[in-house]
Amino acid sequence: MVIAGGMGFLERKAITFAAATICMVSGIGCANPEIEDYGGFCLSAVARDEGFLLIVNADSMDCASDHKRARFECEVERVDEGEIVVTTLFQDGKDPDDSCNGPLTTTCEVLLPDGEYTVHFAGESLAIAFPLEPETCLPEGFGTTG
Repeated sequence: MVIAGGMGFLERKAITFAAATICMVSGIGCANPEIEDYGGFCLSAVARDEGFLLIVNADSMDCASDHKRARFECEVERVDEGEIVVTTLFQDGKDPDDSCNGPLTTTCEVLLPDGEYTVHFAGESLAIAFPLEPETCLPEGFGTTG
């Protein structure tokens, strides 16, 4: 077993380069971290016989370097009588040149009975009632900048 401290500079550099190359080519252990509650969203609703279909249109609001390997997901769920939680999950791609292919978007939805709700996302809350006003967004200000 060779200890890195006993290696010369060129040997350590060669091993680091080989590991980085394997990582970039194979993707093993190189994934960017997943970031929860990332970006923002605007809400819309469609009337249905059973209530309202709440639609969450989420936007990462940030550059994804590699759209083929980047992920942006959302989930919306009714957790209590009048409480709704929206969660987003962002993971950038693995493009090594840090290029910017623009933000990612996604949509999720839940069917809700008519009523008043509090939507929670990333530590912020928003009171809504059906029918919704046109631009109902979180975090605050997202609709004007997103």
